Amino acid sequence: MKLAAPTRNLALELVRVTEAAALAAGRFMGRGDKEAADAAASESQYAETAEPGPDETYLAEEEKRLLDQNKEQVAKGTEVDEQKRT
Repeated sequence: MKLAAPTRNLALELVRVTEAAALAAGRFMGRGDKEAADAAASESQYAETAEPGPDETYLAEEEKRLLDQNKEQVAKGTEVDEQKRT
């Protein structure tokens, strides 16, 4: 089986995602709001990696569904069951 040539440079993609997260979190670092900085970095990373290739579309949709489900559980005050996610 012949492997297809990569269409993206993974190292550069990781640098781009890390830079976006750092810039997003930096807005909150001087304020002492660790929770907001963490949330901004996480949301930025998700947004940067949410541009799936054709084979990744289903996985990105499933990940978003699980993220939304976890946010709803946290908002209701219920504990997120990590065992059900795997």
